[in-house]
Amino acid sequence: MNDLKQQDMESVLTNMPSPVATQGAPEIAKSYALFRRTLSNPDLAGEGTAPKHMEFLIDRYGYLRARWIPEVDGAGWTDIGALMREIGQLNREGEIRPPPDDHVH
Repeated sequence: MNDLKQQDMESVLTNMPSPVATQGAPEIAKSYALFRRTLSNPDLAGEGTAPKHMEFLIDRYGYLRARWIPEVDGAGWTDIGALMREIGQLNREGEIRPPPDDHVH
C-alpha cells in the first residue's frame, strides 16, 4: 500500500516464494480495502477509513476465506494455534468450486 524504494522492492521480490503483482498497486490496495466491511457494519473503522493493517486467508483454490483487522477484530490471529486449526480445517475441505481463472487483482 506504500510506495517502496526500488532497493526495498527488489528485496521483497527476491525473497517471495511466489509471484507478486506490483503494477496497479493503488487499485489492488483499494480493492482489498473493500473487505474491511461486514454485512452488518459497512465501515468498521469509520466511514471511508481503511485500516492500517489487514490480513487475509486465501484457500488453496484461490478464494478469500477470512480476513483479520487487528484494531477492529481484537487478538484473533495472534493465537497461532487457533489460526493453524482453521487452516487445517480448510485443508481438509474438498473443492467447493473450481479455482478462479488466472488473473491478477
